[in-house]
Amino acid sequence: MSCVTIVYQDEMGGLQVRSKDGRRIEMNPCEGTLVVNVGDMLEAWSNGRLRSSEHRVVLKKPAYRFSLAFFRCFEDTKVVLASEEVVGEGNERVYRPFVCSDYLKFRETNEEGKFEKVGFTVKDFAGIDDISLPLQSPSSLSSLSQACKEWGFFLISDHGVSKELYNKVRSLSEYLFSLPVETKTKLGPLSSVKTYTPHCIASAFFESLRVSGPDFAASAQSSADVLFHHHNSEFSETLQEYGSKMTELSKKIVKIVLMTLGDDFENKFNDSEFNNCHGYLRINNYSPPQILEEEEEEVEGLGKHTDMSCVTIVYQDEMGGLQVRSKDGRWIEMNPCEGTLVVNVGDMLEAWSNGRLRSSEHRVVLKKPANRFSLAFFWCFEDEKVVLAPEAVVREGNERVYRPFVCSDYLKFRETNEEGKFEKVGFTVKDFAGINGR
Repeated sequence: MSCVTIVYQDEMGGLQVRSKDGRRIEMNPCEGTLVVNVGDMLEAWSNGRLRSSEHRVVLKKPAYRFSLAFFRCFEDTKVVLASEEVVGEGNERVYRPFVCSDYLKFRETNEEGKFEKVGFTVKDFAGIDDISLPLQSPSSLSSLSQACKEWGFFLISDHGVSKELYNKVRSLSEYLFSLPVETKTKLGPLSSVKTYTPHCIASAFFESLRVSGPDFAASAQSSADVLFHHHNSEFSETLQEYGSKMTELSKKIVKIVLMTLGDDFENKFNDSEFNNCHGYLRINNYSPPQILEEEEEEVEGLGKHTDMSCVTIVYQDEMGGLQVRSKDGRWIEMNPCEGTLVVNVGDMLEAWSNGRLRSSEHRVVLKKPANRFSLAFFWCFEDEKVVLAPEAVVREGNERVYRPFVCSDYLKFRETNEEGKFEKVGFTVKDFAGINGR
């Protein structure tokens, strides 16, 4: 977990390094020399150009072995992020930014990251998946599988959505959210359109506009007709383009995630189980108080919750603030990384996978007195879908941990039940459909 490690080993030797093809190579002791190895932090900081190799010590003789290992590390508060010069022009980032101490704590506390189970590496914690690749190699699928099971979150690059399109959506959205309150509330919960969520429903600092598919243009236009005095085709056309790209991306992501659950599962279950999915977009604007109290380093822009989708794809601007809750209850920053999107597993996919995939609690915190902009695309089962894990997904010898339920029943429950309300979202699919409280 260091930047570099310097090792002295005595004549007994025993240090072995794992090659890229999986072989164990002896690092035999040589008098007058020291062994130096690259650590996880330097691999991440170098954007993977330097390699932090797995290694181990084996004892071959009934005699003591003595070694000295010196670890040179970043400070705990360091945000590990490769500079543009290190990444190199034309290259994609392969690691998201992260705080050094978050990775150290995870390795110390997470079952997969414990020292005695050190197969969990910085790649699993902060790696970015390039979904333009087939992702069929064992190492790629293993990394994605680990992310989905342990975190329920991962980052993707090469997703095919241009920076220009994001900027266009953002510019149009900033104009929309700058409109007077009385204008925006014409789309609010009491209107016939019901596409706008005003402040103080989910949070005092949060407002959003919903655009529903598959005809994103028509949905956007229904809102635009109320908001704007003149016909605005740019608004609807831009959101149709974005919604269409997110739809295709969601289909691709689901197929890849199915590959992590079993051989040929993307062909066995994609069409039969996910063919009727639909998507909708939430354009989110966070407006924190202009002055944060000195004792209050941050305010909660949106409280902890899980998503009711199969998968969610999120673009967040440079303000960041998205945090994921780890299994041991800590909040981990998902720092923004240019050119990447955040993907998270939703409640429906957790239930459909019989709990093999994790829908994690997450929240948004605001740390600066500046607006935060995000786009969240939710890919969902159809309302009448009966969510039930297939036998092959449950796997022989395992018990079911979720009872079958109709998708719309859970959605209604989350919207109407006191425990399941969006602003009191501690209630999850486990509570609704879990068997024996699992």
